[in-house]
Amino acid sequence: MKHSVSQQGIWAVVPVKSFDQAKKRMSSVLSADERRQLSRAMLGDVLEATSQASSLSGVLVVTCEIEAMELAKAFGASVLSETTSSGLCEAVSNAGQHLNAQGLSGMISIPGDVPLVCADEIDRVIHNHGTAPAVTLVSAWDGGGTNALVSTPADAISLHFGENSFRAHKDAAIKAGLEPTVISSPGLELDLDTPDDLVAFLERNSNTRTAKYFEEIHVAERFDDHHQKLKLRLG
Repeated sequence: MKHSVSQQGIWAVVPVKSFDQAKKRMSSVLSADERRQLSRAMLGDVLEATSQASSLSGVLVVTCEIEAMELAKAFGASVLSETTSSGLCEAVSNAGQHLNAQGLSGMISIPGDVPLVCADEIDRVIHNHGTAPAVTLVSAWDGGGTNALVSTPADAISLHFGENSFRAHKDAAIKAGLEPTVISSPGLELDLDTPDDLVAFLERNSNTRTAKYFEEIHVAERFDDHHQKLKLRLG
């Protein structure tokens, strides 16, 4: 771990739902067990990136999933345990309250399903973040969702994760009297929720845990003629 756990500075918040409930929109491509293994692989990629980001003072995983807790501890992250999987807004809000109570400067919320993220990207987002109070946003690749949100303090704005959350978070910042910083970040922008996201991920040819898992289960062979060009590119 490159960063040192500190009682000051910005912490990464990584909300993780129960692996059994994850990625149901990929059920046409992946079995329930494969979706569970995918969730674990993606979280490993995200935790590796956050653990190496020099701009972070710590990492907090919010989850009720025992495997996620164990993986978090293996990467030196702290855990905020839930009794059941809460919604994304509730999980991140609870994390923000926890960080505020510890006297920390703020947070960057990063989902556990952006396996292409790297430490350098996280550092770049935080280094471009303004002086508190401030908000920085990274959108999902379709422009609708919010795949990273830096907030100093952690409760600088109300949270609106869900459909069209990127616009909602921009509006919330403006309502709070803040001009949000918007940053493009290729590794953060691609979250894996649908088969089309999976195709886009495979086309990146990354050296991630997630890519290795997909190679192990030969997932590229499962797509129909609509994705034949993917199969050809992947050999």
